[in-house]
Amino acid sequence: SHNPKEYNGFKAYGPDGAQLGPADADRAAAEMAKVKDLPVMLKKTPSFKETTASPLFSWMGDDIDKAFDDCLLSFTLSHDAVKCHHDLPIVYSPLYGAGNLPVRRILKKHGFTNVHVVKEQENPDGNFPTTPTPNPELPETLELAIKQARDMGADLVMATDPDADRTGVAIRTADDQFVLLSGNEIGLLLMDYILDKLSSSDKLPKGAFCVSTIVSSRLTIPISQRYGTGLYFSLTGFKHIAHEIYQHQELEKGAFLFGYEESFGYLVGDHVRDKDAVGACLMIAEMAADSKDHGETLNDRLMRLYQTYGQAAEKTISIYREGKVGLERISYAMDQLREKPLEGFEALNPVTLSDYATSAKTCLKTGKKETLNLPTSNVLLYELEGIDFMCIRPSGTEPKIKVYFGCYGDDRNACDKRLAEYEELVLQRVNLLLGD
Repeated sequence: SHNPKEYNGFKAYGPDGAQLGPADADRAAAEMAKVKDLPVMLKKTPSFKETTASPLFSWMGDDIDKAFDDCLLSFTLSHDAVKCHHDLPIVYSPLYGAGNLPVRRILKKHGFTNVHVVKEQENPDGNFPTTPTPNPELPETLELAIKQARDMGADLVMATDPDADRTGVAIRTADDQFVLLSGNEIGLLLMDYILDKLSSSDKLPKGAFCVSTIVSSRLTIPISQRYGTGLYFSLTGFKHIAHEIYQHQELEKGAFLFGYEESFGYLVGDHVRDKDAVGACLMIAEMAADSKDHGETLNDRLMRLYQTYGQAAEKTISIYREGKVGLERISYAMDQLREKPLEGFEALNPVTLSDYATSAKTCLKTGKKETLNLPTSNVLLYELEGIDFMCIRPSGTEPKIKVYFGCYGDDRNACDKRLAEYEELVLQRVNLLLGD
């Protein structure tokens, strides 16, 4: 995935193409825990020849690639713009992973003729020699791609992580610099682009909806309101977004259009139930061509988005405590925050507190409670004035507490100022609970 080479693993999927949900994952983990002697078990594992001879085994051939590509191409929205700007210069890096062939293939099929791969990062290599972490959300990971884009005059840089589910984007600004878009900015641009194109051509389906997460940008709210579409929030992780898609599309007969989370995962269309960097790259490139067709850059489009829906100051911080003691302190801190949710946070003026461990949302002014309908999770979400929010949760993979902030309004400086104040208050409180 996007992790350093020291972390190897796999994802487990169910029959619907989504990652296993909590209950199924727990059952799978319980079966894995029963394995006491791994070397002995591995000796009993069928050989490659025996495995491929099994009636349960089948190769995925070109027919699957074609079906996947055809599905993605059916979601495209600006064919004339791509035809006109087919030579839009694009630099792409697969970061030594699986995106190399499918991303370049789908861009070519859609008509893009000027796509350049970063040669040093083109071929599979699990040691990731040019970057310590093949994470496309980090500026250092895109250094080679940005240098190549600067040298050849490209305006768009895209990179996918090794398993091609996360997508990073860098764009040229008016002062001829490259900036890395945040996960929220990419998601908001795609959401607004898709809804705008469908709405302006009277193709917005009945029951249309999008899905995001409780820690992602709240500018999805005014965007969905503008186009009259549904908007649902899930817990972090695309397996939870997939559940919301199933709930509102399969059970309630809605029409899913787009889903994203701030950690650089996007899904355009309902062809799969996980974040898909191949489809994301296709739509980002098309959006860049459409912007050029309207005489603007992607940076211009982003600035216009903020002018239309409001300014945003968003940030995620991680507070680490190493070792077994660190994990114990993190658990203690979450318990104390849950027991005394307002202590130290009075200046935040929180309006509601959603405790996903107890599935309870409390109005902090009246004390009135309502039941949350998402799965239980060790997460505290504070809704502040307007659509500002602050969310705290422990990491599921590292010894740290993650805190997410979102501040919104007409004045960007005012948003930045509030975010800095929120961050200072939270750091004081959490560090006090965690100790040295």
